[in-house]
Amino acid sequence: MKKHILILFVFISFMGCNSSDPEDQKPANDYSNTTWEAPDEIAQLLFGGNNVQRYEFTSASDVQHTKLRNGTVRSNDVGTYTFSGTTVTVNIDGKTFTLERSGSLLVSTLRLSTGGFVTYQKK
Repeated sequence: MKKHILILFVFISFMGCNSSDPEDQKPANDYSNTTWEAPDEIAQLLFGGNNVQRYEFTSASDVQHTKLRNGTVRSNDVGTYTFSGTTVTVNIDGKTFTLERSGSLLVSTLRLSTGGFVTYQKK
């Protein structure tokens, strides 16, 4: 009887040391392999046409920021990103940009001339 209790105790202890413990798991990366677009207000005022800017999160840590005019790439910068909860921090060419996620929107800290902030929508 004591052997059975000891075996049961060892079995329960072993199951308690499982690697799927929530403290050991990294948060899911909802940004990897996603694209987000926003109208490019400044380019629209200067050049006219259809101007957008796009964040493409190409991997778990790499990001690409592209500006397009009428579907043609005007600029393309590559950097890295990290996230914590709903906050995404993007680093490109020594500059840091902070974006706050709200559902399918990423709201930046960059202001628009018309009020509000540059807001990217998930594509």
